[in-house]
Amino acid sequence: MKKKIDVRGVDLEVWEQFKALVVSRHGKLSRVMGKAVTEALKLYIEKYGSSGGSPPPGGRESTHTSRGVPRASRIERDVENIKTYLLSMIEPGGSLSKKSLENIIMNLSNVYDKRSVQARIKALVADGFLKPEGHNGSSIYRLTGPSINS
Repeated sequence: MKKKIDVRGVDLEVWEQFKALVVSRHGKLSRVMGKAVTEALKLYIEKYGSSGGSPPPGGRESTHTSRGVPRASRIERDVENIKTYLLSMIEPGGSLSKKSLENIIMNLSNVYDKRSVQARIKALVADGFLKPEGHNGSSIYRLTGPSINS
């Protein structure tokens, strides 16, 4: 039986990773997403169903993890990786477009959700590593310095 299902509360970062995996496996989303979600649900049932295994912890949205790493520390780790990469490509004082920065973040951090990408840009700006230039929405970012934390 086929039915349209709406689900609330899905972590958008996880959803984007799932969609990217489906595309990498099938080359498209159209006409394969239902099959992929069904397969994921079957794996969940197999892991946590009557055959044993304890259910995943619930009600702890603030501690969601990605690959076992809490979100806050994952962003921090990603930011350090992004800094190292940018410094290998651009001298302090150099600049890059917002689109280039977003592509670098998506490739290095394996995140595709706009909010996840934006969170990393905000962290780079807050750290003083990047400075937005231009007017509202800044389409250019200047690399201000090599401040990489240990």
